[in-house]
Amino acid sequence: MFAQMNVFSFSRGQDGEAPEERIKVGSTYRHAGPGDTIETATVIDVGPDPMGIPHVVYKVEIERGQQRQFVERRTLNLQSFSEYFSETVEA
Repeated sequence: MFAQMNVFSFSRGQDGEAPEERIKVGSTYRHAGPGDTIETATVIDVGPDPMGIPHVVYKVEIERGQQRQFVERRTLNLQSFSEYFSETVEA
């Protein structure tokens, strides 16, 4: 879907890795929201949009308590994705 990424400069996360180094296709990340809401994102693709801005295409599963609410495909810019989904889920 996306062409090969060019070199981009982003701020590094708490672990010292830049988002473009940490966010990989096939990897899964999690965000704990308000209450007992958990969002789990699995990366489908990473690359620049037509303007050259790197984006992440991902499948997100949103759960509240023990009930899965819904699953959908979304796109978010790389920096925002990295900040929002800061917890890596080990396979």
